[in-house]
Amino acid sequence: MWFGSSGCPRGMAEFELLDLLEQRPDASQREIAAALGMSLGKVNYCLAALADKGLIKIGRFGASRHKLGYVRVLTPQGLAERARLMTAFLKRKIDEYDQLGAQIADIERRLAADARARSERSRTRAGLRARRGPIPGQGRSIERNPSR
Repeated sequence: MWFGSSGCPRGMAEFELLDLLEQRPDASQREIAAALGMSLGKVNYCLAALADKGLIKIGRFGASRHKLGYVRVLTPQGLAERARLMTAFLKRKIDEYDQLGAQIADIERRLAADARARSERSRTRAGLRARRGPIPGQGRSIERNPSR
């Protein structure tokens, strides 16, 4: 994972953080950390970096019962960045999907070719056995001379 100019993990993690803040602007840092699987320190660092970059605005709740009740709102620039990240993520996933489809098609072609080759080898062996006759000790048993 590499870090973007905001100081947060680039790509999906940054998108998830911005998306979560849009859906739940009053989520605590602990709730954000739990939802994203990040450490509390990383969340704190990323929120500060996003605020410094102008992607979010942080304000205190006026009537909050919690000492540290904050609301984090995406700025117009933050909304645009979230949309850009979402578009880039979707493009990446579509490209991965197309590559996987091509790999699956290739594997299916190779499996079909292997099955045809095995079938041909099996038919060839059966044809050779038919021309040579039965293999001694297999199939028909050899009768012993009962007169002895």
